[in-house]
Amino acid sequence: MPSTIDPISGAIFTPAGEPFPWEGPQTKAALAAYANAAQERAQDGGVTFQGVLVKTNEKSRGLINGAYNLSQAEPDNVLDFKAVTGWADMSAAAIQAVALAVGKWVQATFTCLRRTEAAIEAGSITTYAQIDARFAALSLSE
Repeated sequence: MPSTIDPISGAIFTPAGEPFPWEGPQTKAALAAYANAAQERAQDGGVTFQGVLVKTNEKSRGLINGAYNLSQAEPDNVLDFKAVTGWADMSAAAIQAVALAVGKWVQATFTCLRRTEAAIEAGSITTYAQIDARFAALSLSE
């Protein structure tokens, strides 16, 4: 069952636009919807790379991809980059490292989702808390 997440409040809605009913039986369908929402929250929640918290929401991923493309076209330029912790002058190599880290982070969230969905289907995940624990354990291998 696909669900949608309000980008401002983080609230989760059913395909019909109703608030998702997290109370009640934690069926496989409800667990799968919850897992998808958990993946989106993790994907967009930011990642720490070399001690710097980097935003990973959709807008930030687009800006990072643009900076990566610019670093490829003009590798000698130093780019202005604003992380959560403040401004930095970034070389092409540094921008490329950040872009790769963000890409790896997003991929890690999808890998976690895929494995979580398989575990839900197999019956080894039966609660929202188990899903939360899986996504909380995600980290970026630098």
